[in-house]
Amino acid sequence: MPLKRFTSGEIYISEHEAWTILRFFFGAKLKLREDDLTEDDINFSQGLLLQAIDSSYAIGHVQILHEAFYSKVPGSFTDMEAIKKNFIQHAAKHWFTHLGTKDLSQAMIYEVVRNQLAANFNAVLAERRATGEYFNAW
Repeated sequence: MPLKRFTSGEIYISEHEAWTILRFFFGAKLKLREDDLTEDDINFSQGLLLQAIDSSYAIGHVQILHEAFYSKVPGSFTDMEAIKKNFIQHAAKHWFTHLGTKDLSQAMIYEVVRNQLAANFNAVLAERRATGEYFNAW
């Protein structure tokens, strides 16, 4: 599933938050400095965050099975908690396919979702690092 793209008025995260989100998903593979981020990087980061929260909620009803098979707690950086809460407060609820009217402040990102999104979009990030732009649709 492609990530949602946002207009400039729909961007609710800062450059620093975008960089933190990218580090959360890609770790050492990121190879971009915070100062190197473009508007497209910020847009891409916000799309990853939205998809991660929404996908994690979609599998939340099978959390017991998830834990039994993967034995991992939800992925987290301390910084990500504040970023998620701030983003959710500003994000339009209709962007979230699966959350509906639930309490968005309790949103979490499962490790399995984090890993899958990183795998799905690793090539997009590699292209950005190599060329400085995003040519493939995300």
